[in-house]
Amino acid sequence: MHRWVDYEHAYEDLSALPASDRLSTLLVEYGGGGLPLGIDELRRLFVYAWADGDAPPDPDEERHVVTLLRWIAPVRDVETYLSGTHIVYRPEAGSENGIRWTLEESVARQEAGGGAIVQGEIEANEALAHLTAGGKNHVLVDPDDVGDVRPV
Repeated sequence: MHRWVDYEHAYEDLSALPASDRLSTLLVEYGGGGLPLGIDELRRLFVYAWADGDAPPDPDEERHVVTLLRWIAPVRDVETYLSGTHIVYRPEAGSENGIRWTLEESVARQEAGGGAIVQGEIEANEALAHLTAGGKNHVLVDPDDVGDVRPV
């Protein structure tokens, strides 16, 4: 543990790690709110650590991600603002407790690799993060906030 005191040191430490280790390290350093960084700095670090979301958090870490996001939400990698009700999609495998959904059905089908997908419904204010890297249009939400989950 490094106990980062400013954004520059945090970014430098994360940059030295493989992309697949950055989110876990950020979660350990955050440790439930112990960092002296501002919310905007934590948002930028989260976007950097999440990268393109190809390596979503381990299921055991997802609750920690939700805890961090509840503190710093809303997180965005571009200045887009969701409003209203949205249909979200994800592969069926792991859908019960997954935090990563997409606003694009085609992305969910691609991520499912030919497997089944499910859809759910969220209100814009329930999206803790909206990340568009790699054209995936992901939203990160607390699984308890996704309603009407059903197969597509």
